[in-house]
Amino acid sequence: MNRSVTLMSRVRGVVAAVVMGSALALPGVAQAQFRGGMGGDLFNPPVSDSELDKIVELLGLDESVAELADSMLDAMDTDWEKQRDEMRDIMRDAREEFQETRDFTVWEDLRPIMEEFGKKREAMEASFLSDLKLLLDEDQTEEWPRVERMLLRQRSLRDGLLSGEAVDLVEISNDLELESDSKEALRPVLDQYEVEMHRALEHRNEVFEDGMSQGMSLFQNQDFETIDKLFAKATEASERVRDTNARYARQMIQLLPEGDQAAFEERYQRESFPRVYRDAWVVSAVESAETFDDLTVDQRERVTEMRTAYERDARPLNERWAEAIRESESKRTFQDMFGGGRDSESTREAREARQSLDQRYEEQLKSILTEDQVSRLPEQDRRDFRERGRERFQRGDRGDRGDRQGGPGGPGGRRGGGDGDV
Repeated sequence: MNRSVTLMSRVRGVVAAVVMGSALALPGVAQAQFRGGMGGDLFNPPVSDSELDKIVELLGLDESVAELADSMLDAMDTDWEKQRDEMRDIMRDAREEFQETRDFTVWEDLRPIMEEFGKKREAMEASFLSDLKLLLDEDQTEEWPRVERMLLRQRSLRDGLLSGEAVDLVEISNDLELESDSKEALRPVLDQYEVEMHRALEHRNEVFEDGMSQGMSLFQNQDFETIDKLFAKATEASERVRDTNARYARQMIQLLPEGDQAAFEERYQRESFPRVYRDAWVVSAVESAETFDDLTVDQRERVTEMRTAYERDARPLNERWAEAIRESESKRTFQDMFGGGRDSESTREAREARQSLDQRYEEQLKSILTEDQVSRLPEQDRRDFRERGRERFQRGDRGDRGDRQGGPGGPGGRRGGGDGDV
């Protein structure tokens, strides 16, 4: 695997992607990066169970080879967990020393240690994949470049800066369970997409890595002008990834039958702009109302008509909102991102227009239904995150704590768990 791929698999978040070094200059951010960003992925296994599952499926490995590969992964993980735990202890000591001394050189001293730890992790990954290739037949070996492209997408697509950048069109086509004719029609385009996306990601990762290498000194010197230039360069590289997704999504949609076109486009839009295309409460409420046994014929007709009208009216507003987000992202500077800037005026106006539409249709739905029927609609919680958070934690509900990074059932855990995700 390309070394920049494994380096970028450690990075999460905009600041980390562009100026990891400068982020490490701040104690609060540094600890957050170690826990959830840089350290989060750095502490996951070099090859996860879900990645091995995808390799097995992609290459069509038979059961005996798959079992042998799983045993090899278990052996690697045993060694890996020892090194991971030792690195966690070192990082804990570094955090404690900084808390006592407030000496920023702690992070400078920690960086080369983490780099060496990362190199060992990369070596373990390379060794495992090399050994795995020895188990393949000639046809499977010829397919190995597809494995490398898949791993790159899995590990670094989500590291981007822009909406639409983290979408994996291969996963969408697989998840939709298309008919065999549709799959055959998409296959040549998907092959081209894999190759072009691989190049775009390699370029973007190199740009990000270059920014990371300069980040600490630039931030400490308050050279925000140069940081903004690096950020602009990173944004341009991210745009190439995003635009590759958009271009190939259009091609694939045109090749599919009408029913599959709608499903593919909906999935693509939802993953590109989740804030825009996630289901509004009014959609869930209409779907719920349509299941009521006590709707009159007139009520059912009006609810159905309302659903059609909402979808028609929401479509241009969603497109306007998504375009406003896209335009705003292309103009952002590093200082905008690092300062937690608010939405642009055009984005805010587009969002409020959709919210106004939702509220109008909510009122319309409730006017169609009886009071008893309204009471059976899904609960509508308009509280903001502060109110919900206070209520949740005041009553002691801390959720499921078993989903630990790098542990059983958590991101990167043993077989049956997930990798965690953009």
